[in-house]
Amino acid sequence: MLLRKSGWRLGPQIARVFRVSTMLLKKGAAAGLTPFEIGSIMSRVESFDTQSPIEVLLEKAEVLLPIHGGESDFLGILASLLDDYIMLLKTQ
Repeated sequence: MLLRKSGWRLGPQIARVFRVSTMLLKKGAAAGLTPFEIGSIMSRVESFDTQSPIEVLLEKAEVLLPIHGGESDFLGILASLLDDYIMLLKTQ
């Protein structure tokens, strides 16, 4: 990781935020989503009490993660869920 080579030490939760947000940006852009559409996936649009779409997907990925699954397994599951969500978004 580039940040680690520069002497930055990130906790696992912060590293996950970077990985997830980068994944979302790459997948959203590749699918032709607008910046607004990508931002809407990350935002609690309706209210602070309603989870954002990415929060819902993160929870689903946690539930689907095998007991002994690692971070790469989690990210693979999330990638699949995100692909499905983006495809659904594009068909609406």
